[in-house]
Amino acid sequence: MFNQYLGISPKSDLLLLQMVSAKLKGKSFLHINSTRKGGGVAEILQRMIPILNELGINARWEVIEGDPRFFEITKKFIMPCRVEQKILTKRCGIITSR
Repeated sequence: MFNQYLGISPKSDLLLLQMVSAKLKGKSFLHINSTRKGGGVAEILQRMIPILNELGINARWEVIEGDPRFFEITKKFIMPCRVEQKILTKRCGIITSR
């Protein structure tokens, strides 16, 4: 699958992916999402997981289930991360610059 991007993606991006993946080879990553269909994250993971595995990174994708209240709460954590130029507090674990 990685080779499908040759000639499409910038060569420097592909080389960077290969260099970074060499350092992460053998590591495991678990991606957790609320759905396997629809939405940007699901579309990205459908392509990304096979590429990561091809590059020697053990990547998996699991779907989490919950009731509406559960997802209402998780959206409150995620939404500030999606706002451009948003400064998140140390409490959120992420601090970005303006």
